Amino acid sequence: DRSAEILSLVHAGEGPTPRVCCDIRRLPFRNEAFDLILVIRLWHHLREEEARAAAMDELRRVSTRYVIVSYYRQSGLHALSRRIGSRFSKRVRINMLPPGQFEREAEEHGFAVKRQERVLPFLHAQTISLLVRK
Repeated sequence: DRSAEILSLVHAGEGPTPRVCCDIRRLPFRNEAFDLILVIRLWHHLREEEARAAAMDELRRVSTRYVIVSYYRQSGLHALSRRIGSRFSKRVRINMLPPGQFEREAEEHGFAVKRQERVLPFLHAQTISLLVRK
């Protein structure tokens, strides 16, 4: 995680739990260090295409094969509920990608999109995508 405060909340089980505080655009790992990388509830905070491109390049660099990413795909109902909710509370602004955008960006950065699933189709924008390194 990028937040030391959030990392401090991670509870170790039986042994030490490795924790790394870093920015996804500059990962402190060697090339091809991981067979599988899981990126959950981060992508919607990367608003600029350049930030997503740098993150995608880093994920490709440190992966040998698979990357699972959750991102928000534009959803009218979810966007409406966030607009209504923001009138009553402070909410973090999130980035929802138009259909096809995530897939294009993944392809441009050396990944094939193997499978995608909407978490709650028509109700929520979160989508889980399995990428395979080309």
